[in-house]
Amino acid sequence: MLRDYEIIRNDKLLATLKLLISAIALYIIMHTVPSFVELLEDQRPSYTEDLLVRVIANSNTVKDQEVKQQVAHDVNQLMKQSTVATLEKNELMQHIQLHMEKNYAHLDIQMKHGDNLIPPKRIMQTFYPQHAKDSLVIIIGNGRGENWFCSAFPNVCEDEEQPEKEKVRFKLIEWLKKKMA
Repeated sequence: MLRDYEIIRNDKLLATLKLLISAIALYIIMHTVPSFVELLEDQRPSYTEDLLVRVIANSNTVKDQEVKQQVAHDVNQLMKQSTVATLEKNELMQHIQLHMEKNYAHLDIQMKHGDNLIPPKRIMQTFYPQHAKDSLVIIIGNGRGENWFCSAFPNVCEDEEQPEKEKVRFKLIEWLKKKMA
């Protein structure tokens, strides 16, 4: 036969207070979290409204990639200038085109403006999916090399530097290697 046990009943007032406090806490959390998410969305860098510039190399040879890197660096520096950063999209594109004609007249450079497919990209811990975007594409020569792309705002253009990770070493393994050698 099963043993009977004594059922201890808690105070109904205490149970009601616990339920009430839990309901209020849940209500506060439900109203705080969406506003916090909206705040995070507002602080997200603007990638959709910026002018995207893509530089595509002639080929993947070292020389062509160096030319592409030089053109990309020049465009990046041009876009960082305070006088250029305040320009509208069309004025900025004309400014870049004049810069290319002046400094790279010896290269076969084509500039195309319009909706172009932009591959997915991660910028500053934010993932941007693949999409068609109004952008400026600078094609050097045949345009069969890897590309470079940058937005008009410098914080998007800069590469995130990865800190060098120190190789993990174990004293016991190091000691054994010295003894074996």
